[in-house]
Amino acid sequence: MDVTSANQKPSILFTNLFLAARSGSELHILELAKAFSAKGWNVTCYTLVLAYPLQDQFAQAGIKVIRFGEERLLADHYSVLYAQHHIVSDYIWNCTPVTFDKVIVASLGPQSEHEKLPSFSQEADLQVFVSFETLEHNQLDNSKIPTFVFPNSVDKSWFECARYSSLPKTPKRIAVISNHVAQELLDLKRIVSASCHIDCYGYEGCSVEITPSLITSYDLIISIGRTVPLCFAARVPLYCYDVHGGPGYISPDTVDRDAFFNFSGRSNPYRRSAQDLLDDIISNYESATRHLDVLHSYAQENSDFSNNFERLYHTVATTNRASAHMKHRQCTELTKINCKNQCETFVESYSKTLGIAQLFFSSHGEPANESNSITFPYCYHTEIDASNLIQSRARNEVCIRFDPDIHPVICTTSAKPNISALNRERSTQEGDLFITSDPIYLGEIRRLQFYSSPLSDVELCLEYYRLKTAKEESEHLITELEGDLEKGGQIVRSCKDLTPIKVLKKIKSRVLGCN
Repeated sequence: MDVTSANQKPSILFTNLFLAARSGSELHILELAKAFSAKGWNVTCYTLVLAYPLQDQFAQAGIKVIRFGEERLLADHYSVLYAQHHIVSDYIWNCTPVTFDKVIVASLGPQSEHEKLPSFSQEADLQVFVSFETLEHNQLDNSKIPTFVFPNSVDKSWFECARYSSLPKTPKRIAVISNHVAQELLDLKRIVSASCHIDCYGYEGCSVEITPSLITSYDLIISIGRTVPLCFAARVPLYCYDVHGGPGYISPDTVDRDAFFNFSGRSNPYRRSAQDLLDDIISNYESATRHLDVLHSYAQENSDFSNNFERLYHTVATTNRASAHMKHRQCTELTKINCKNQCETFVESYSKTLGIAQLFFSSHGEPANESNSITFPYCYHTEIDASNLIQSRARNEVCIRFDPDIHPVICTTSAKPNISALNRERSTQEGDLFITSDPIYLGEIRRLQFYSSPLSDVELCLEYYRLKTAKEESEHLITELEGDLEKGGQIVRSCKDLTPIKVLKKIKSRVLGCN
């Protein structure tokens, strides 16, 4: 292991199951990692899965990330362990000799299996929870361990970009932001009037970076969790509803209760039909717009990331139970085996949601080859920007080829200057459809964004059936054409003029591939 204990700067090790998709836990760790780094700490994150787009965001922030299987890169000692997600945290605790001065255990929810506190929680110096509901659900029996509630918070830039333009009487542009969209919200999209447009963002739509400019381009956001205070800060109407139902519009009278449940919808998990949702959204929209100023002020008081982080930082600095985390932990070999097996099982399962992309580079005009390429994993159904990877080598080399996956996929690309699909089967409304396991784009590439989704077994079978049917139809047409050409040939050959015979040969050559 690298020895960093001699370094005088304080150090912190964050754990998280995966750093790949744009989900709440990953973005939360990124925010905290950047904040501790800004305080002058050496920051390291340990994860079971690392992939784009989060891999790029951590790299651009200069945050060191170590993956499962690379434990040799961990330092021998860190000032603080910030343990989030028990599977990965237990692995660090039980299967590595790393030691810590302080241990923080954290949970982002009361229901998910992954959010259970780790096995060593009784030895923690501090417990951190995303909401008071989560605190009540997880609080340890040991009352001597301090607790801290760190709610989903908002960067100051969101307050600065708050929307003050007038809103319509009923919403014309609606965005559903969710990684688990309720069926009734999908049904809602089908029954709204032609004057209303609904976009879905997340794994089941298109996962994109949620920015102030995106949020403020809509008249209404339907979402839960960390998106809610973002909307409050940006002064955009918010309808709190997801796969488990929800209270709908949040008012100043209900905001404290909804916040207690992390704006998850569990404050009032009421399910509605698509028509009931539409009626409620339309009839109460104007009333909701009148609460924007109050909710904006609520977010400033309760959801400002800088303020909340300073309180957490002070608590971390002053909390000291004099725990013996410096000592080597003792556990059985069976425990170690179980911890490792859990990690391997998770990696295998999560990997099915990832594509493997490859960029090929050339210097001095040499052809593309494997030795001069970069391979990187990425999340399907997600907007990916690979421009930083390309530009990191732009001084000496040119990117000349992009392979979006090692499986059949549908892919859309936005590249500068431009690229062309070499071996796509066909173009669809969703993008370029490849049925090969080696899809290829060619062209000089300086910037690249893409979105890719794998073809399911059913989709692949249907595609092969379409090809088979098209081939049979083509063969039938060729047979008919051959007959027509033969009849025409008899007439042409009866002529003394050689010109029709030459024309006939050209037609046969082009259509039938023969002379």
